[in-house]
Amino acid sequence: MKLTRQTKSWSTWSEYLGDVLVGVLPFCHNMVRMSEDTDMQVNILEAKTNLSQLVRLIETGQEDSIIIARYGKPVAKLVLYKDVAAGKRIGIAKGKLKAPMDLDQYNDEIAAMLGEM
Repeated sequence: MKLTRQTKSWSTWSEYLGDVLVGVLPFCHNMVRMSEDTDMQVNILEAKTNLSQLVRLIETGQEDSIIIARYGKPVAKLVLYKDVAAGKRIGIAKGKLKAPMDLDQYNDEIAAMLGEM
């Protein structure tokens, strides 16, 4: 099985893991990856201890996501935050609606019915 990540190729998973463990992730002893389609999985202690390195992997695109597991069961997923620009909301209908000129003509009558005058 030939593995390719970004511009580097590995002939086996052990070569890939060797590069990852020596170069980028010297801390992840319990890293799990079942196949090339799955995400990296680390336990909570390793994630807590090495959060900045895990975030760097996500930021640089070396990993798309990292699964954080408790007792081997996935509980959280670390992914790159994509900021979505909020659309303009205030004033969105400005100039599109027209109020009738006599809009306020019944204000006193309505206030009297509600007992506010």
